[in-house]
Amino acid sequence: MSTTTSNDDNNNEKNFVIKEGNDSYNCCDNNSYVNSEKNIDDDDELPRVQMSKIKLDILFSGPAIFNQFGSIEKTAWVAIADLFTATAFQPTYGNFADIFGRKVTVLSSLLIFGIGSALSGASSSINMLIASRAITGIGAGGFIGLTSIIIADIVSLKNRGKYMGFAGGVYAIGSILGPLLGGLFSDRLSWRWIFYINLPLGALITIFIILLLNIPSPPGSLKDKLKRVDWLGTLLMAISAISLLLPLQYGGIEHSWNSPLIIILFILGGLGFIAFVYVETFISIEPIAPVKLFKDRTIVACFALNFFYSIGLYENIFYVPLFFQIVDATKSGTKLLAYVLGAVVSAVITGQILSRASGYSYKIICVMGGALMTIGGGLTFGFNENTNSREQIGYLLISGLGAGSVFQTGLLAAQAMVKLEDIATVTSLITFFRSLGSVIGLSIFSSIFNNFLIKNTLETFPGFKIDQFKGDLNTFKALPNTIKSPILGIFVKSFQNVFLVGLIAGGLLLFSSLFMKNYIRNGREKISK
Repeated sequence: MSTTTSNDDNNNEKNFVIKEGNDSYNCCDNNSYVNSEKNIDDDDELPRVQMSKIKLDILFSGPAIFNQFGSIEKTAWVAIADLFTATAFQPTYGNFADIFGRKVTVLSSLLIFGIGSALSGASSSINMLIASRAITGIGAGGFIGLTSIIIADIVSLKNRGKYMGFAGGVYAIGSILGPLLGGLFSDRLSWRWIFYINLPLGALITIFIILLLNIPSPPGSLKDKLKRVDWLGTLLMAISAISLLLPLQYGGIEHSWNSPLIIILFILGGLGFIAFVYVETFISIEPIAPVKLFKDRTIVACFALNFFYSIGLYENIFYVPLFFQIVDATKSGTKLLAYVLGAVVSAVITGQILSRASGYSYKIICVMGGALMTIGGGLTFGFNENTNSREQIGYLLISGLGAGSVFQTGLLAAQAMVKLEDIATVTSLITFFRSLGSVIGLSIFSSIFNNFLIKNTLETFPGFKIDQFKGDLNTFKALPNTIKSPILGIFVKSFQNVFLVGLIAGGLLLFSSLFMKNYIRNGREKISK
């Protein structure tokens, strides 16, 4: 194998040519990839894989959306827009639920979600689709946390673990089935049905809530209730959260960390956060993030472990499947079922344990779950092209068992530490820290993965652009082994760097759980606060 560089007189582009036998592979700076005997590229250009920027259901349909609107980078925004708005507005819903009532708030969030989904499906431009996804996220940020709030309202703490356990199992199943159904809709119908399917499902849920959920709304006029809302805190939370999340998403990838845009966003986010803390401490009458909650070590520990839980979760549901597709060349769905199975089983079992065991069980379960996630993360860190299927399935099963046991236990422990009037607030903050962990985790994964992959590929093959594959794995598989093997090794190292972050997150989750109180009331005792 030999490599040469040449200049095209017509377009002055520098080309990187790999010669393998009688074939030559021309790797151009314009992101083309051409075999002299056969053009490997498809006629329709596909977007390159933006691995951390795209939720899995959108990832499966990214090429179809790109072919419709023709914007690679903006296609990535289709997925992250709702993540950002959901994260930014989640704490607000606890405030709304206390002031306007659970039923009104959850129905309002479903309405916003439905409007966003309808607009997403009907979008005529990529900008309209992104804006519609942002609206969808505002609605989704509500009912994600309100589900747990409503369960806490209608089920005693003693029995809450059972229901939360089943809810956690359903969440784990949905995390996998959602992307698979998204890909199916995109292939068989249209990418628009990824969003349209939410409408009949949302309508059905709305009917059930109207007919079956009988939770009275708090007394008071609409005018008085609107005055009680923490509008300033909500605004500052949204501004600071989005301003801090944007540079974490694009810093080091599309913009250098010292670029003016990234620096300005960090400064704006930092100042917004300082202002938010001041408002919540000294101005807001009914703050969305009461300072008193952050004075309880167990509640703070629950915030932290839920944050690190999401980082580990998204490593497994985003990057492990990509590892299987790229490195292992196998279908990822079957193996990932081991993770889902472990999460579902442990979520249900821990729910039953929490309903029957003493108040010591919260910390014990979180510590054990953190230990399993750390062990599973360490074993996953060792994944390479030679790891066999049995080992992969076993390691993912261990990680899933840990994740499922922590998912609802960390929430229930926080709920057990507060008075009834603070249930909605602490639950909304837990879901906020989960979402924050997912967005920050994905941003860290993206930066580590892409920077290592691009840097080391260029060092191995100067002038070669890894993003020329444009998300088409068949193009990568068509490379001769002498070229594919070293690139595959770089992919493995890139994935291992991501898995190392997941391992660290598991360790920090375990460390955070150690700060929980040894005994937390289990519903049999009255709260003494």
